[in-house]
Amino acid sequence: MPSPYLIIGFLIALAVVGFAGERVGERLNDQAWQKREASINAATAAKIQVATDAVRKEEQAKAQKFVDISSTLQGKLKDSENARTIALNAVRDGTGRLFVTASCPATSGDSQDSITASTSGSDAAGRTAVLGEADSAFLITEASHADKVVLKLQACQDIVRADRK
Repeated sequence: MPSPYLIIGFLIALAVVGFAGERVGERLNDQAWQKREASINAATAAKIQVATDAVRKEEQAKAQKFVDISSTLQGKLKDSENARTIALNAVRDGTGRLFVTASCPATSGDSQDSITASTSGSDAAGRTAVLGEADSAFLITEASHADKVVLKLQACQDIVRADRK
C-alpha cells in the first residue's frame, strides 16, 4: 500500500497544479478581455476624431463666412460714408442741390388757387424750391445714417442665414 505521505503529497501537488492552471486561465482571459476593450476604445476614438474634425471644419467654414460678411459690410459702410462726403461737399460748394416740392394748399376764398413758394431758386413753373445748405446737409446726413442702418440689418440677416445653414 502506498505511503500516506505520498498520497498527501500527490494531492497537494494536484491542488497546486489546479490552482496554477486556474490563475493562468484567468490571466489569459483577462488579456483577451483587455485586448477586446482596447480595440473597442480605439474604434470609438477614431469615430470621435472624425466627428470632431467634421464639426471643426463646419465651424471654420461658418467663421470664414462671418468674416466675409463683415468685410463686405465694412466695404459698403465705407462706400456709404464716401458717398455722403461727396454729396455734402457738392452742397457746400454749390454744385449739388436738393429740391423740394413747394406748392401750398388752396386758401379760403382768395382769387388765387394756390400760393407757390418764392420763385427765387425754383424752377420756371414754381413747383419746386432749392433747399438751403444746412437743410440739405441735414437731410443728406440723415439719409446716410438710414443707409448705414439698412446695411447693418442686411449683414445681420446674412449672419442669421449663414448660421442656420
